[in-house]
Amino acid sequence: MTSIGLHYGQGEMRVALPQGMTAEILRPRSLPIKEDIAKEIRRALGHPIGSEPLYRLARGRRDAVVLVCDLTRDVPDAVIIPQVLDELNRGGIPDERITVMVAGGAHRPIRDEEAAERFGDGVLSRVRLAPHVATDEGALKLIGKSSFGTEIWINRLVADSDLIVGTGCIIPHVIAGYGGGRKLIVPGVAGAQTIRTNHSPENVNTDGVGFCLVEGNRIHEELTEAARMGPAWRSSSTSSGTATAGWWRRLPETLWRRGSMA
Repeated sequence: MTSIGLHYGQGEMRVALPQGMTAEILRPRSLPIKEDIAKEIRRALGHPIGSEPLYRLARGRRDAVVLVCDLTRDVPDAVIIPQVLDELNRGGIPDERITVMVAGGAHRPIRDEEAAERFGDGVLSRVRLAPHVATDEGALKLIGKSSFGTEIWINRLVADSDLIVGTGCIIPHVIAGYGGGRKLIVPGVAGAQTIRTNHSPENVNTDGVGFCLVEGNRIHEELTEAARMGPAWRSSSTSSGTATAGWWRRLPETLWRRGSMA
């Protein structure tokens, strides 16, 4: 019986294939690898695409929430977040008025030991790490209804924040086409019912929904609408070693699409 090895957590999982079945691992086209990630992040924050630098956007803002992915996404947040915090500080928002929230949607909350490994002391010693619990209705706020009729409930802390910053990765996604960007809002910090409706079997089985599909993708379109409803926010996503950043409300597609095509 043939088997194939797949990356799983910190190791590998072997998957046995039925007799007569063959498989291959599909990989994205290779791009130049950025050896110095910290330097690349500094470059991206200092020279964002289509936007002022983050520290300028932070000026005059009361507070900020930084949305980050959970462990299902491989993002070098221990390198990214300290620099984001420095930029927010430079713009006048001190650490005590910055919250980092794990935008894991309906996934389980991150454990303490996992948070320590993911973010490091350079983040956890400076700012508060807040969980998002999709089933906690008391912590949610209705920010609107999509053109598809879905009520968009998101974490109240995020909805009431003066500035939202997001980090993440743009990778192929089984139903949203690509991850990153707008997915930090829904499903990232959305309520359980909002997530269930967007991810419903009816939507998932609609034509145009699938890996690397954006045009005519109902799920992607609703996620984009939801991202536009909230307060102004900034997304910094990594894609194959590159970084793109910019206002989602001002340029809702251009920057994210650039990353998805990298």
